[in-house]
Amino acid sequence: MSYKEKIKTQVKELVAKGGDVEDNIVKMVKNDFEQTIQDCKNAGTSLKKATYDTLDGIEEGLKSTTYKTDEILKKSANAMVEISNKNSEKAIAKSREIAQKNKDALDKEISKTKEGISKVNDNLKDKMNISYQNFKEKVEAEKEHLQDVSDGLKEYSIEKSHHLLSASVNKAKDAIQHINTSFKDHSKALLHHSKESAAKWLHSLANKIK
Repeated sequence: MSYKEKIKTQVKELVAKGGDVEDNIVKMVKNDFEQTIQDCKNAGTSLKKATYDTLDGIEEGLKSTTYKTDEILKKSANAMVEISNKNSEKAIAKSREIAQKNKDALDKEISKTKEGISKVNDNLKDKMNISYQNFKEKVEAEKEHLQDVSDGLKEYSIEKSHHLLSASVNKAKDAIQHINTSFKDHSKALLHHSKESAAKWLHSLANKIK
């Protein structure tokens, strides 16, 4: 069974059960899409198709029913952006914490010597270098995932003429912009030091990492 068919089947089951179908579909999307994000990351596949197929499955599952498809798709799209953003923020925060931990260890060692960064243990400098690189790479990867979601929403919106989804597309764009701003702010803190030699070495990390 394809991913689209899986969603379609789940929606049909929720419709058959009755109750607050609209709310139950959105809850289903949140739970399912959270796992889908992880599956795509593990497999190295794009979230764009999964995003598109989620919406397509919902619409197919609601065919021949009296439920307001546009409203459910809108809320489902918002849910996917929300889940994607929270997932990205969590992954980035974890990577940033590791970089900060290594920065703190480096700062502690620098404070012990009067001879500058050159005399600091190479292992500590390597850890800082690697953790900052991983932090930057994680930010770029999460921005790409959010862009995939945005692209999937936009493509579906255009092809199916569901213009209400444009608000969700904009929310995804806003989330990407927030990640950019947050990364710049945290980078400034991670690469700052009062000692000139240490400051130069830390700032050189940003130039080394493309």
